[in-house]
Amino acid sequence: MVDRTDRLFAPEEALPPDRRLARQLERLQEVLSQTGAVAARERAQQAGLLDGEVNLDKLRRVPLIRKEDLPRVQAERWPLGGWVWWERVRRLFVSPGPIFDPEGPGPDYWGCAVALHAAGFRPGDVVVLNDPYLGGTHLPDITMVSPVFVGRRLAGFVACRAHHADVGGMSPGSMP
Repeated sequence: MVDRTDRLFAPEEALPPDRRLARQLERLQEVLSQTGAVAARERAQQAGLLDGEVNLDKLRRVPLIRKEDLPRVQAERWPLGGWVWWERVRRLFVSPGPIFDPEGPGPDYWGCAVALHAAGFRPGDVVVLNDPYLGGTHLPDITMVSPVFVGRRLAGFVACRAHHADVGGMSPGSMP
C-alpha cells in the first residue's frame, strides 16, 4: 500500500470514508450543541439534529437559504438573521448585495486550508485572478494571492489588488 500521508493536510484525511464521515458527524454534533446562533439552533431542532445522534438523513432535512435571500434574512433578525454567535465574531465583511460575511475565531474559520492544500497550494505559489464575482470588485481589478505557511501548515494568505485601466477590452482603454 502506498503511503500518501505526506501529501495530506491532516492525517484524518487518510481514514476510511466511513470513519471520516463518523468524525465529521461527531464534530457537527459538538458544534451544534455549543452554538449560540439562534437561527442555527432552530433549524437544527426542526431537522431533529439536536435530538439524539446526528446522521445524514437528519442533515438532509435542514432547509437551505439561497444566496439571493441572504440580504433579507440578515436584515430581518439581529445579528445577521440569527445565524451567528455574535460574541464569537472577529471581523465582519460586507459583500456586494449587501451580504454580511462574519469571520469567527481561529486561524482557518471558513475551513479553506484543507481544500487549498488538496488543490496544490504550496510555499512560493502566487495565484493571479480577476473574476469580479469571486475576487474583485470589477473587471479591471487584478488580484494576486499567495499562501503563507508556518512550517508545513497553511496559516493564511496575503493579497494585493491593483486596478488597471485596460484589461483586454475591445479597444485600448475600453470596457467590454
